[in-house]
Amino acid sequence: MLDLETKDIRTLSGHKGHISEMAFSRDGTTLVSGASDGTVRVWNLETGSSEVVDPASYVPTVAISPNGEIVAVSQGDFTIRLVDLKTGEELLTLFHSYEVHSLAFLNDGVTLISSDARSIEFWDVSHWTVLSPGVASIQSGDKQEAEMGMGLEEPLVVSVLDQHGNPLTGAEVVFSITAGDGSLSTTTATTNTEGLASTTLTLGQNPGRITVQATVAGLDPVAFTATSRARPDFNGDGTTNLADFFLFAEAFGSSDPRFDLDGDGTVDFADFFLLAEHFGQPARAKLLALARDRIGLPDGGRLQQNVPNPFNSQTVISWFQFQAGLASLEVYTLTGQRVAVLIRGAHKAGLHRLAWDGRDGQGRPAASGVYVYRLVTPAGAQTRKLTLLR
Repeated sequence: MLDLETKDIRTLSGHKGHISEMAFSRDGTTLVSGASDGTVRVWNLETGSSEVVDPASYVPTVAISPNGEIVAVSQGDFTIRLVDLKTGEELLTLFHSYEVHSLAFLNDGVTLISSDARSIEFWDVSHWTVLSPGVASIQSGDKQEAEMGMGLEEPLVVSVLDQHGNPLTGAEVVFSITAGDGSLSTTTATTNTEGLASTTLTLGQNPGRITVQATVAGLDPVAFTATSRARPDFNGDGTTNLADFFLFAEAFGSSDPRFDLDGDGTVDFADFFLLAEHFGQPARAKLLALARDRIGLPDGGRLQQNVPNPFNSQTVISWFQFQAGLASLEVYTLTGQRVAVLIRGAHKAGLHRLAWDGRDGQGRPAASGVYVYRLVTPAGAQTRKLTLLR
């Protein structure tokens, strides 16, 4: 047997009878106790002081709300009293069907449970308990791309949880554009029953990065990013055709923002693939032939480097297929062990993008390290490396 020393680290004194009931607030700063002297004491665990909030003649049953603001007390009869811990004011009296034996709050912070020898009753006390925001995070809609002047495909959705980790209904979320050019469908939204609030973003007439900040009072803001791509009508004649490609080919390899369709600072093959999306199938075959001659486009398609790289929570992998057919994209360790199958099936010719959240085939987060992602299309196989940093 281990010889461990156990010490009494603190003693609280005040009751004049044996203590039969205790309950802690979620944050651990407040203790409520009931004793045979008929009193309920509220202890400040930082100072060790206590106050009597509900003197009575019977051993009380007590429960404290998760936010530490309300105590529920029963004196062994049919009644349950809700008492404001800050003011000592009695807020409400509830009437259980039989004599109350025990009380407890659910983790949602707004439901009180009372029980007797026969039954358990649930009480909605949301009118008397105030839930405050605990954390705001991005639910969906981050890191989208579209041509300038167009709306993003997905809304920007924020999730707000209360201080207990449950969805918070009715929280006000303020959306604002802090960088770039665009407009929002709404700048103020209220969270629904799932704790979600959203807006939609229409890109402006300037290419580049756009940042939308979502703010909830008392919490750190969260930021969405979107990329506005330039339209590939470089000569301004209202259509995208081979004349635009010839202008593009002259700028290939430069940093000319007019032809940098993805806004990464360089006119490269990724921009060419975006240009090719605007060509129909007959014109695309001629475009590809010209691209091999004018800009050195390799045969068989192109697997792009993932962005961002290294990444933490999510990265986007892009590739271009010159012909429709089966395609697979898989992630492997450097030793050849398969981590995840990202896609496997028929894909049309054109540019494709896929986001990977760094999880394996069973949904578990992959470890930090360098991985290989491998694309197989009718034109052959290509591989690249990516780095995941946790």
